Amino acid sequence: MTVHTGETLKGATINLDGNTFRDCIFVDCHIVYSGGEYAGGFTAQGCTWELRGSALRPLNFIRKH
Repeated sequence: MTVHTGETLKGATINLDGNTFRDCIFVDCHIVYSGGEYAGGFTAQGCTWELRGSALRPLNFIRKH
């Protein structure tokens, strides 16, 4: 896992899977989560989210029931 500590990222695409974030700030970023392992410690401001792969399974289950 890549460890990011105290970073502020603006306008970036952030892949959560396989990364660790400690005290990071994401501003106007596109955050992608595919259901893998990550350690989160971040604040997101004005960001968009994209769920892929196994991260979509719970949503698909809920939609069908």
